[in-house]
Amino acid sequence: AGDERPGAPGLSCALAAPEQRPWAQLSRFRLHLVVGVISFDSAVARMRRDAARATWMTHPRLGVDALACFVLSSQYDHDAMRTVRAEHATHRDMLFVDAAETPSLIRTKTRYSGGRKHGRGMPTFKQFAFWQLAASAFSHADWVAKVDDDASLSLHRLLPFLHAAGCHTHALLGSIHWSGFVPAATWSGVRGDRCGWGWNLMMALDDYARPVRAAPGRPRCDQLGALLPFPYAAGSGYFLSRAVLRWIGTSDAVGG
Repeated sequence: AGDERPGAPGLSCALAAPEQRPWAQLSRFRLHLVVGVISFDSAVARMRRDAARATWMTHPRLGVDALACFVLSSQYDHDAMRTVRAEHATHRDMLFVDAAETPSLIRTKTRYSGGRKHGRGMPTFKQFAFWQLAASAFSHADWVAKVDDDASLSLHRLLPFLHAAGCHTHALLGSIHWSGFVPAATWSGVRGDRCGWGWNLMMALDDYARPVRAAPGRPRCDQLGALLPFPYAAGSGYFLSRAVLRWIGTSDAVGG
């Protein structure tokens, strides 16, 4: 797929911007890892981005055969977009996806925030928009990851580990939890919500059988129409192999 020299110059997040479609320039690079760092427009998030740039993002392989991009919404107001795009013009390490932040779509104050906030900052929609973009722009990358902007990666240890795990073509690496799922969780304030949770299947089944504290009348998960617990990736970061990314980013079943 083009020039596979790992030292080919010019690799930056700007090459994967949506306006660059079909991202032909990226075919010159043999990408081992792409990290999408989910971030926001806020002073705290800016501090986190600057901290990442000064620490783990100084790894010598970033910009060579690995890439780390901060993922932000492109649907902020004019002043906010002017600020974050000026930041990108300086660092060339941001990707803007056409997806709204969750709090602007969820109008009900969620139980996750103690009934104080809309969506609490859950990046669900923006994160899936990144998977869709990555499935096209980074279709030749061995691994594509999602991490939070308050996470710090040890690339010196991570990159050799991912290289060794390359023999597994269909892989998801990260923290795996178990939970049931309620497709219509109007009582929670989100379109879908978990019900019954655990670090393993038995813990999740035990929680599944208990009344749900946040729901009116304290019903059990099965009374809310929840599916039985299944494993899912959670936490501050996880990594998808090329084949898994392609399925998640292009599947009509997932997108629906």
